[in-house]
Amino acid sequence: MARLIMVKKREYSNETIHINAERIWKSIPAKISKGKIECPYPGEGFLMGFIYVTDVMNLEVSSELINSNVGN
Repeated sequence: MARLIMVKKREYSNETIHINAERIWKSIPAKISKGKIECPYPGEGFLMGFIYVTDVMNLEVSSELINSNVGN
């Protein structure tokens, strides 16, 4: 069975000076495992992040912003 989704990356940032569009974003690879998108937690932690995926037709989508400080 062919995979229809190719995971590109997880973007994250610890920078707090700029608005989201101007932040310095870092990437770590993600993968599909047992029908779920998985990626390691950045060793340095993160303040904001999102998952970015592309399908075989090169259509792209990203998750909502994830704030790691929610509830802390």
